[in-house]
Amino acid sequence: MKPAAAAAIVFLGGCASFTTMGTATTIEKGSVQAFVAPEAEMVGSETGKPGTLPQLEAGLRYGLTERVEIGSKVWGLGAGLDSKIQLLRSVSRDSGIDLAIDPGLSYVNVGLAGLVPTTRVVSFYLPVLVGMNFEGGHQLVGGARLVEQIAWSEGGQVPSTRQILWSGASLGFAFKISDGFRLMPEVAVALPLVNTALDGSDAKSMRGTFFLQGGLALLFGG
Repeated sequence: MKPAAAAAIVFLGGCASFTTMGTATTIEKGSVQAFVAPEAEMVGSETGKPGTLPQLEAGLRYGLTERVEIGSKVWGLGAGLDSKIQLLRSVSRDSGIDLAIDPGLSYVNVGLAGLVPTTRVVSFYLPVLVGMNFEGGHQLVGGARLVEQIAWSEGGQVPSTRQILWSGASLGFAFKISDGFRLMPEVAVALPLVNTALDGSDAKSMRGTFFLQGGLALLFGG
């Protein structure tokens, strides 16, 4: 793998998680849901052919109220917090549409000797999730999101401070195996909208850059 491709994978791939790995329905008040999700990421840019990176996510969710849940998750190079808020819930879990927002934030510390300077990244997420319910308790979950990142770099020939705004979408299907267990394959894609250097230096072009992430979540409880 070329150094440019490795740098893109470690920096972009480690900076955010664009998958939801959950439904568009908040879990019941007082209940807990855990999940683990083996994943793969692909990052492409105009500087070289796309590179891939395996990843593992794991997290916990807690039903704070009937319409609000809070959660946390960790993955290869980062950790995050989120809060799912139910805007619309169907009467039946076997039909109808559910709608929720899932705002969150994450922190990552990235570095790879000789390839990527030490970089700290704070990301702010605003996903909108739509769930279509099917008989048996299954749910098709579509999402659209904006992700705002602020990155601080130390060393290397890159801007020391920059802001990146991503737009993205995701699609997954939560198969209800039992009351306490679901399988959910999901794929997400993201494209950069804005790349701005905040310290007055020139930000490198991200033209042609894309981020693709996919995985299979095992959801326990909830």
